[in-house]
Amino acid sequence: MEIECNLVDADYQPAMSNRNVLDAIGASADCLLARMSGSGATCFGLFESPRAAATAAATLQVGAPHWWVRATAIASGGAVAAIA
Repeated sequence: MEIECNLVDADYQPAMSNRNVLDAIGASADCLLARMSGSGATCFGLFESPRAAATAAATLQVGAPHWWVRATAIASGGAVAAIA
């Protein structure tokens, strides 16, 4: 399971450094891996379970309400589905 964070402010400018974002994701309970996309536009974490991903996403959203945070699942074949 994973969470995804895109961090921009109201003017669509970077809100903070990717290192801070990766540290926040990586510090979440049950985070197995925190990385960013090739261009650095998206940071994500891989989690042990859907519940862990959803809990981390909710916690990050409360701590940084200006972040765009979503818990998603990687389905077989690489498709991504939102966790309800």
